[in-house]
Amino acid sequence: GKEGEEKKKYIQQSKMVKHNNVVPRSELGKKRWRTRVKCFFNQPAKRAARKNKRVALARTNYPKPTDKLYPVVNCPTFRHNNRVRLGKGFSVAELNEAGLPVEFAKTIGIAVDARRRNRSVDAFNRNVARLNDYKNNLVLFPRGETAKKGPVADTTGVKVEDQTQFKGTIQPIEAVDTGITYEALTEADKSRKNAWVLVRNARKKARTIGWPVKKRNMELSGGVKKGKKKKGKK
Repeated sequence: GKEGEEKKKYIQQSKMVKHNNVVPRSELGKKRWRTRVKCFFNQPAKRAARKNKRVALARTNYPKPTDKLYPVVNCPTFRHNNRVRLGKGFSVAELNEAGLPVEFAKTIGIAVDARRRNRSVDAFNRNVARLNDYKNNLVLFPRGETAKKGPVADTTGVKVEDQTQFKGTIQPIEAVDTGITYEALTEADKSRKNAWVLVRNARKKARTIGWPVKKRNMELSGGVKKGKKKKGKK
C-alpha cells in the first residue's frame, strides 16, 4: 500500500549509521492507535459486573457457602516455612484418612488438589482434623424425599428456608505455636560490627569441628607428627 511504499523510499534514502548507534527510522516508533494501542476504560464497569456475577452465583447456590474449605499449609522456602496460610486444596491421602471420596468431597464444598503430597505428619494430622470438624458442622440436605447414608449422612428435620448462607472464609486460620523463641540483644551482641561474618564463622566452626578435635587428640597420643608431608616420587 501507500504506507509500505513510503517506508521503502525512506529506508533507501537514509544512510546506515556508524558503530553501535541507533538506526534512524523514527517512523517505526510512531503509535498506531487502531492496531497497536488498546485502552481499558471499562475497568470500573468490569468491576461492577464481577460483583454482580458473584452476587447472582451466591443467590443461585443458596444456602451453600460462598467459598470452599481449604487446607492449612506451610509457606515455602527456609525463610517463610514457619508461617502458615491457606493452600490450594486437600490431598487425596488426607481425604481418604477422613473417610471422604474425592468426587464426593468436591460436591460438598471441599477444595481438592490431586497433585499435592504430604511431607509432614503434623500438617497431615492438622488437615485431617480440619476435615473432621467440617463434617461435624456440615448440614447436608437430601436431594430426594428420603435421606441417604454415606460419608456424610443427610440432615433430617431441617428446612432450607430456616438456614442462613455462610459468607467469608470457612474455618479461618488460628494462631499456631511454632516453638520459636526470640531473645533480646545483649551489649556484647550490639558491640559486634558485622553479624553476617559472625554467623558465617559459626557455621564454619560447626562444619569443621571434627577434624581439629581429632588432630589434637592424635597429637596428644603421639600418633601424628606435626608438619606437612612432602609430595613427590619415592
